[in-house]
Amino acid sequence: MKKLFKDPLLLFSISFYMILTFTRYIYKGIFLDGSSFSSMSMNLALGKGSFWRLYYTETVSWFPDHPSLAMWLQSWAFRVFGYSTDVEDFWSVGLGFIIIFLMIALWRDVNKKENKGTEWWPIFLFVLMPLVPWALTNNMLENTMTVFVLAASILMLKALRSKKVSGIVMFSSLAAGMLWCALFSKGFQGLFPLALPFFAWLTLKDIRIKNAFSSTIMVFLVLLCLLGITYTLGGDGFKNFVSTYMSVQISSSLYGHREAVAHRSYLFNRFLGEIIVPLMIAFLFAMIYKIREHKNILANNDEKKRALFFLLIALSGSLPLFFLIKQKGWYLLTSLPFYAMAVAQFFTAPTFKKIKFLNTLSIILIIISVLSITVFKNKIIKRDAEFYHDIALQNIDMPKGEFLSVCPSGLVQDWALVPLFQRNYQISLMPDTKRSYRLVEATNAACADFIKDCTMLNKEPKKYGLYKCN
Repeated sequence: MKKLFKDPLLLFSISFYMILTFTRYIYKGIFLDGSSFSSMSMNLALGKGSFWRLYYTETVSWFPDHPSLAMWLQSWAFRVFGYSTDVEDFWSVGLGFIIIFLMIALWRDVNKKENKGTEWWPIFLFVLMPLVPWALTNNMLENTMTVFVLAASILMLKALRSKKVSGIVMFSSLAAGMLWCALFSKGFQGLFPLALPFFAWLTLKDIRIKNAFSSTIMVFLVLLCLLGITYTLGGDGFKNFVSTYMSVQISSSLYGHREAVAHRSYLFNRFLGEIIVPLMIAFLFAMIYKIREHKNILANNDEKKRALFFLLIALSGSLPLFFLIKQKGWYLLTSLPFYAMAVAQFFTAPTFKKIKFLNTLSIILIIISVLSITVFKNKIIKRDAEFYHDIALQNIDMPKGEFLSVCPSGLVQDWALVPLFQRNYQISLMPDTKRSYRLVEATNAACADFIKDCTMLNKEPKKYGLYKCN
C-alpha cells in the first residue's frame, strides 16, 4: 500500500477501476448468463453435478455449453464464504484486480527498465473501455479466462528470455498449464497466446529465434500431455462432455444453428466502440502535452515495436472472432488488455508535475466505491423488476431446493426467469401440476384452474403470482 501512495497515478488508475465497477452494485441483479454461471457454481458447491457434468436446474440437469473450470473455481468461493450473492460479486471484482496486477507484471516484463513508473497508463486505458466494467461485474467466464491468458503470456515471455534450458522448460511448462486452464475456462479462444513467441521474436529485439522455437515446441508438447492426462483421468465424463460440447456449442455456432447475428459486422462494430475510447483519450493527452510542453509523446522506434507486439497478440485473440456467425460483445474481453497496452505503448505515458492531489482524489474514489458495494448495494432495481417486486423482496418463505410448477408451461424456458429462481432459491421450474408451490402469470386467465383452491403467497403481483397448494 505504501508503494501505491508513492505512485499516485497507479493508485488513481486502480481507484478509477473501483469506482467504475463497485458503483454498478448499487443496482440489483446481474446479466442472465452470469447469474446462470453463478447458479451452476453454487450447485457444484452444494454437491449437485460434477466437473464434467454441470447441473443447472432439474429441467437442465446437464449443461454442456461451456467448459467448467471457471465455475468449479468459483464453487470454492461459495464453499468457503457461503451462498450469498455477495460472494459472486466479490469474486468478479477480485478477478478484476488480478487482471490489473497481471497487466502491470506483463507491462514491466516487456518494457523492462524502460518506461519505469508508467504502469498506470495501460491500466487507465483498459478500464475506460465500456465492456471491461460491465463484464467484471456480471460474472462472465471471460473474466477467469483473461486471468489465465495474461498469466500464460507472462510465463511465455520469461521462457523466451531465459538463458538456461531449465528455465525454458520450467516457464514453458507453466505457461502450458495456464493455457490448459484458459481452454477449460471458456474454450478455444483462450489458446491465442500460443502465437506470442513468434510475435515476440518478430518485434522484441532481445528475443532469439532459438528460444522462440524451443519455447513454442515445449508449450505445445506439455499442453498435449496435459490434454492426454485429462482424457485418461477424465474418463467417460470427459469424453461425453467434449463430444456434446463440440456438437451443441462449437459446431452449432460455426454453422449458425444458434444465436446467429443479423449482421456479420456486429462484433467488429462493437470492437470499434471499445477501442475508440482509449484511442481518443490517448490522442487528447498527446495533443495537450504537445501544445503545453512542446513535446511529442508518440512512441519512439523501440516503443513502436513493443506496441506492435501487443497489437499482434490482441489481433490473434480477436480477429478470428469477427468471422464467426455467433458473435457476442463479451468475447472481446480477453484481448482488450493487449489492445490497451498497445495503445499505451504507442502513446507514451504523459507526465505531470503536480500530482500529489491524486492521492486524496483516489482515497475519495475508494471510499465511494466501498460504500457502493456495502451500504448502498442493491438499492436500485432496474433489471428483472417484476421478479424482485413479486417474489424476492416480499420475503416469502420457500424451502431451498423446492420444485415450482408453472403456468403457462413456457415459463420453464424463460431464461431470464430460470436463473433468478435457481440463484436466489435453488428452485427448479417444472412443467407439471404436482408441486405444492406454483407460479403463474398473474394476468393469464388460462391458469385459473391451475391454482384452484390454492393460497396466494405474494401481495399485489405485477407479473407473477406465487401460490401454495395442498
